[in-house]
Amino acid sequence: MKKFIIFILILIFGMIPAYSVTVLEGNVTYTEETAREEAFAGVEQKISMEKFKAEIKDKNYIENKKALKSGKVFSDRIVQFFKIGAVKAYAITYMSKPEYTYYYSTLINNLLFLDISQDNIDDFPYRVIRYSYNGDLLAVGFYVSEDERFLFDRNRKLLSHWIGKEGFNKKGKKIGEIESISD
Repeated sequence: MKKFIIFILILIFGMIPAYSVTVLEGNVTYTEETAREEAFAGVEQKISMEKFKAEIKDKNYIENKKALKSGKVFSDRIVQFFKIGAVKAYAITYMSKPEYTYYYSTLINNLLFLDISQDNIDDFPYRVIRYSYNGDLLAVGFYVSEDERFLFDRNRKLLSHWIGKEGFNKKGKKIGEIESISD
């Protein structure tokens, strides 16, 4: 009986680490470390913003701000409102170049930061890399599946691990939840 109990305890304790990994279709598994390695593979710490010179200012600033209030939808771009702490901002993704998303302050017409999707966002996993207005790396998001993603800061530190609508820190403590926007 004693051997049986020890065997059961070994099985139970041996299974605990298995909860910290995610198994995807095709048996691809990502832990925090393997997700970090994939997320930062080939990522530049600084990029030239010369290519994005035309987006330093939002050329449709007034129209986009009005659309945020009215809910107007454009055929050439997606405009979304959000908050970063106390700062109100909006994001623009142009249909002609969906790999780039530009973030602007609602108070002043200046680019805050830029997201670059370096991989095909229709296939998982993929990465979204965030750069500051002057081209410095800020963060990397690694999207494992439709319901799971990792977010790392520029120093490769895990900021959050999102599963579904809930975000967790490195210790597994819930740090956030995505709420649906409703009128």
